[in-house]
Amino acid sequence: MRFAIFAIFLISCVSSVSVRAGNVSVFQRDLYDRVVVESSLRGTVVESKNSIQVPYPEVLDKNTIESLIGTSKILNGITQDKKKNLIFSLNDAVTDTRHFTIGNRTILDLFYNRDKVRVLDENKKESLPKKKEEDQSEKNSALSIETVEQPLSEVKKQDVTPHKLKIVTDENVPELPLAQTLPELADATTLTVSSISPFGLAVFKRLGRLFIVADSPDIKIPPQIAGAGKDLGWEITDIDMSGGKAWTMPLPHGAYIRPEGRDLLWRIVISDQNPNLKTSGIRRRAADKTNVKVDLLMANSSKLLRLTDPDYGDDLAIITVKKSQSRVEKQYDFVDFDVIPAVVGAVVKPKADGLRIASASQFVTISNNNGLIAAQASQDDIVNAYLNSQSIDEEGESVAPVLLDRIYYFSDWGGGIKSHEYSDKRKELDQVLSLSGKDNKLTSILDLVKLSLSQNMGQEALGYLDVAKQINPDIKQIAEYKALKGAAHFLAYQFDISEKYLSDVDVGNISEVKLWLAAAKSASGHHDLALDIYSDNATLASIYPYEIRHKVLSPIALSMLNQDRHIDAQKLIDLLDEDHGNRSKEEKATLAYLKGRAQSAAGHPDESISALYEASMTDKLGPYGIRSELLLIEDELVRDVINYDEAIKRMERLRFAWRGDDLETEIYEKLGTLYIEASLPRQGLTILKRAAENTKDTQERRAIVRMMADAYKSIFIGDKFSDLDPMIAVAVYDEFKELTPVGQEGNDLIDRLADKLLSINLMSRATSVLKDKMNRLGEGGHAISTGLRIARIQLIDREPEEALKTLQQVNKMLRSYVG
Repeated sequence: MRFAIFAIFLISCVSSVSVRAGNVSVFQRDLYDRVVVESSLRGTVVESKNSIQVPYPEVLDKNTIESLIGTSKILNGITQDKKKNLIFSLNDAVTDTRHFTIGNRTILDLFYNRDKVRVLDENKKESLPKKKEEDQSEKNSALSIETVEQPLSEVKKQDVTPHKLKIVTDENVPELPLAQTLPELADATTLTVSSISPFGLAVFKRLGRLFIVADSPDIKIPPQIAGAGKDLGWEITDIDMSGGKAWTMPLPHGAYIRPEGRDLLWRIVISDQNPNLKTSGIRRRAADKTNVKVDLLMANSSKLLRLTDPDYGDDLAIITVKKSQSRVEKQYDFVDFDVIPAVVGAVVKPKADGLRIASASQFVTISNNNGLIAAQASQDDIVNAYLNSQSIDEEGESVAPVLLDRIYYFSDWGGGIKSHEYSDKRKELDQVLSLSGKDNKLTSILDLVKLSLSQNMGQEALGYLDVAKQINPDIKQIAEYKALKGAAHFLAYQFDISEKYLSDVDVGNISEVKLWLAAAKSASGHHDLALDIYSDNATLASIYPYEIRHKVLSPIALSMLNQDRHIDAQKLIDLLDEDHGNRSKEEKATLAYLKGRAQSAAGHPDESISALYEASMTDKLGPYGIRSELLLIEDELVRDVINYDEAIKRMERLRFAWRGDDLETEIYEKLGTLYIEASLPRQGLTILKRAAENTKDTQERRAIVRMMADAYKSIFIGDKFSDLDPMIAVAVYDEFKELTPVGQEGNDLIDRLADKLLSINLMSRATSVLKDKMNRLGEGGHAISTGLRIARIQLIDREPEEALKTLQQVNKMLRSYVG
């Protein structure tokens, strides 16, 4: 018989009391007071039993000190010594203290016992009216967390301990310099959490840190770290919490998390590879407007716990789970609460009084005793539905809906006019500009900017925007100017500069701007980041002039194909495939390439090959035509339609057909690999080295270097080594010896090369290679035997003096050798 387990959180938001005097602030929290001292003076914080000393360069007056003390429940006094150090005297209610430094701020957290504070207050404020005191006490204990479980024969009921959930809203977000300075991930790091008893887990990222929360307080061993993070000295810190165990660790930028395991053993893998985790969704229950509820559709929830963020001081409701596949990894922002993405479990941040969280077997329900504020449906769905319900005008033409979340109105700016009409329109605006007074020139210039953008003329629009900034420098602060600037740089193929403007905080939340930002990220080769930004709003581009629609949607479709999302890509391809008879050759090649990739992913190889041939046969290939040719070369080589020589010739032509971005790097990678497979290793490694030097992406550069190392090893350790010309082999070794693997594998590689050189009596070259091995070994038995082998070869080669020098080195190693 199955029993449902219900756990309930009741969350009350208590407003914080704070006072600021100069550069010293006191924030009154529930169960602790926070003192913030801002000072450029460096020094040591000294803690004693009943006081804390903080370096401070200024003198506080009497009124300031009294206002600070009056705000705190536990400060008896504030004094300054001869060196102006602030000394905070604490009363007997203090149970624990901690301090930490962020930038020029020293933060003191002073934790206290509420009952002792109440006793001290009664003794100190006997004149306080009884009713007022009772109201204050009731307010301070408004929150309770209770767990209700259906009784089982083998389970004992637990006592319920009331707690208070703190909400911090009046502090600046502290900086976390440690999280920002960790090096990027080169190899995976694994955190292992285990116990002799089964337990549930929650794992999430927040503001540059990783949090791990286990719902068992009996875990004795903290998470064990292995891999790159251990070598880099990453540290895991304990977090105090009730009912479980919690740890945190700073994360480098770009880290991805992949969870594994359940019950007794869990693993958290940190790497630079996106695992593309599946997430549970939400369900809105708003039929009864007086009792609105939101369900997190996540099964196997285990417990509900409360965690206080050690850096920010706010409380989070943590839902642990029993399986690593259960998670809500999507951000949801409601009026009363936020859902923070989690890779295991779920995390809720309350923002209002009376929030209630109840956990059942198949979902977690969030409600509010005072009535939850939530829309009946997702606003994204409403926008998408509105986009799809386009109307038809009197002539039967499709009319785009009017949306507030738009900023680019190309049709209104002149997107549908003919080429001769454009010339007339520009002359008209030029005339208006020449006759405009100083105050009206800016409007005319911006009209010329919009006209240029509607004609896909990014460079010309940038010129007009610079003129607008000269007329009024303050315009660069205007949101619309930033959006126009971002679009102009995008249409001018300056994607990196475009990202800067399109991601600006003033325009970054506009749906249409997000579409362009996703396109800029895709065009720069950051396909995973692009799809994180993309919000399924490609329909916004359906009314763009075709040239602009092509530029915006094509790179996003490519990102989807590269991330194995061909069904989503097909929707964008359909928007690009609408009847337009005047497409350029490059636009036709682009559309054919995208169709070919989608057909291949859908399991239609014949249609795919036909589309790729169509894309590659145009006079002006463009980037997508070149990508088609790359795929065709690989396909024909696999099917033995062409040999390596023909493949290299065709690839070499592409090498000079495109330069300047990640596509050039891709061409170099494939060409270098072809040379190596064709038994031309020196040319291949040289091409790969150039690819590594050209790329600006650190992750891509590491991948190419790994490719070079693997290719280098395959040359000397693979089956083809016996057929390799010795002179080519030693030339490759001399030029790329830094790729020689460490350890025994590298030693074996050098021995094989030396044997090949000796087989054709190239003794001096063999001794040179073996000397590299001896230097690698440094000392020990293997180094001595290698030195003796070098001396023997030198004697055979009639170089006795060189042999004596080698033997002298061997003698030095023998003196320290024990064996």
